[in-house]
Amino acid sequence: WRAALPGGRQPRIRTACGLSDAWFLADNRRFAAEMETLGFDFGYEEWGGGHDWAFFGPALEKALKWGAGG
Repeated sequence: WRAALPGGRQPRIRTACGLSDAWFLADNRRFAAEMETLGFDFGYEEWGGGHDWAFFGPALEKALKWGAGG
């Protein structure tokens, strides 16, 4: 994956995945490893939960706080 903002800057990226998310957990782990290798400003978390709104709500709240610098 390649991305650049004007001036050669890279975007800040954050993602999270539930430990019970059978669809995307392995892919998210591979993506996180690649972002680390490429040196992106990248945040990744895993915690209990699946691919549902019970997980998405807290994940979105954390992502918005992270994006706002907090």
